[in-house]
Amino acid sequence: MKPKLAWNNLKRVVLPYWRRPSIGWVWLLVLLAMLLLISYINIRISYSERAVFNALETKDADQFWHNLMLYAGVLVCSVPVVGSFGWVKSQLEMAWRRWLTTNILERYLKNRNFVKITTDQVDNPDERIQQDVMYFCTEALTVAMALLDSALAFFAFVTILYLISPILLLVAIAYSIVGTVATLLFGKRLVGMHYEQQKLEAEFRYNLVYLRDNKEAIGLYNGAEREGSGLKHRLSKLLRNLSSIVSWQRNLTLFKVSYDYSLLIVPSLVSAPLYLSGQIELGMMVQAAGAFGRVIGALSVVIAQFQTFARLSAIISRLSDFIGVLETIENKGDDKGPGEIVTRIAPALVANGLTLNTPDGARTLVRDLHFETKPGGRMIVAGPSGVGKSSLVRAFAGLWTAGTGEIQRPDLSDMMVLPQETYMPLGTLRDQITYPRSAEEAGIDDARILSVLNIVSLGELVKNVGGLDSIRTWSDVMSPGERQRVAFARMLLANPKLVLLDEATSSLDDATEAKMYDLVTATGATIVSVAHHQALIAYHDTVLELMPGGGWRFVPASEYSKE
Repeated sequence: MKPKLAWNNLKRVVLPYWRRPSIGWVWLLVLLAMLLLISYINIRISYSERAVFNALETKDADQFWHNLMLYAGVLVCSVPVVGSFGWVKSQLEMAWRRWLTTNILERYLKNRNFVKITTDQVDNPDERIQQDVMYFCTEALTVAMALLDSALAFFAFVTILYLISPILLLVAIAYSIVGTVATLLFGKRLVGMHYEQQKLEAEFRYNLVYLRDNKEAIGLYNGAEREGSGLKHRLSKLLRNLSSIVSWQRNLTLFKVSYDYSLLIVPSLVSAPLYLSGQIELGMMVQAAGAFGRVIGALSVVIAQFQTFARLSAIISRLSDFIGVLETIENKGDDKGPGEIVTRIAPALVANGLTLNTPDGARTLVRDLHFETKPGGRMIVAGPSGVGKSSLVRAFAGLWTAGTGEIQRPDLSDMMVLPQETYMPLGTLRDQITYPRSAEEAGIDDARILSVLNIVSLGELVKNVGGLDSIRTWSDVMSPGERQRVAFARMLLANPKLVLLDEATSSLDDATEAKMYDLVTATGATIVSVAHHQALIAYHDTVLELMPGGGWRFVPASEYSKE
């Protein structure tokens, strides 16, 4: 895919920040003022140099030292302005990055959109949020400031060059046109290559992270050789594309170096005859060379910034694609089509004519499902492996919406899902127990946390890890059974109205499993379980049995257990 710096991309990525009042406008105005001041300083430096060399030519010592002091004064005054320009630019970059990252992140997390995005739609969203936004803000401002500086330099020095020699001005314009066209011909492939490189780097990094996150399973399977082969293959693809980029950059650099070196000769070829014939002074000849370089630099900004522009185009395309997917999801959420399951808020869990498909629509898991649980009711979902039991839990939780019909359930804030693999966030032990809320947000004190840990038989854990404020890689520190008991601790602290348990006790022994079910039953919440243990049917009053092909039946647990 070859990205284009199209209007839609700019509208999605660049414009939103500047449509609102913000501190960024203040920093931008300061930058513009500094650019104007720097442009004026450059003009004064040009005339000061001219005066110094004219005094040397006439051997006027007094004028030489006077003009040299003025020249030095201009340089001294320029130091704080030029030196502070980068700092002010960095402040604007950080303000823009903070807003853009926050905006994308909020939209990514809103309504659990991060679950709805597939890798076919957006690869490596984490890399786009962190790295692409960072590079975009930096390089967009670099290109923008280069363009503004070039425009100011052109208008400042084009008059000087014209007054010295109109022919020299025409040569400068022609020279820059030739350079720009040649650069575009050399570098047009770089934009697509940079886009592909961003993708390949992200894929390689993702696979390294995947290896780290699944190291134990890979070790048990003795799969290091297989993983290494895959990583080396991706590295080879990455380096082949990078080699192509380097080769094209070499060609571009060879041309650019030749182009830049010629700047030392071309103005002399035009101005030297004028000086030798006495039409201009030495100072004017030196000024003409400087003005020529400034005008060429202004007109050749594409040459100077082409590689940055190529990277920026790729980054803007990636961010625009990401934001476009978020916009599609948001619009779809506002106007659900006929292929979307409708969710309504209710005291318990009810299904009315529910047909559940896989997200890609390839399979129908359940057809025309009807059942009703009462508040405090307990239902277990049974059936052979692969029939869609866990998928149905995802639908109840609002993660899978492909299908038709209606689901009634409590609000998400009154629900809790206990999956087979308990998620352990980054943070302290206290954060693990109170997730998804913080202890401060939920108003839970340490005494309550310790009490709940004792109830789920994790009382010794606090002492073993060094207290509730201890920070560890918890998925490595705790066993699967301990992590599952942490999930039950979270449930007890949250006190939800509906609890969905998807193989939530698969790593527990029978006695501990029975204890956890006694705990969840005692809360009075509506319970929906997915489990293969027949013994768990005793903790439920109804059974929803799913069958291959989308069939089902809903029966009292007492009748099901007798069959």
